[in-house]
Amino acid sequence: MDGFKVMKMVDAAKVGDFFVTVTGCKDVITEKAFMNMKDGAILCNAGHFDCEVDVAGLKKLSVESKLARKTILTVISFQTVIGCMLSARADL
Repeated sequence: MDGFKVMKMVDAAKVGDFFVTVTGCKDVITEKAFMNMKDGAILCNAGHFDCEVDVAGLKKLSVESKLARKTILTVISFQTVIGCMLSARADL
């Protein structure tokens, strides 16, 4: 990670614009991180598993969500708009 500052996800959410998960680990991006994300942040799960992003928590915070394309869910929360590309979601 030469040249990149490593930090906890809740802290990175405050400064990042794009978030891409490829870990395969459970709950990498959760409600606490969503609450810290900037308006218009883009969130993408590029891994093979759908457990990295807490989609249920994201939907809980949202006032509206819609399927923009087959694998892209747009979620509008009370404070931010997040485009989620959830390519590993079986239900999308």
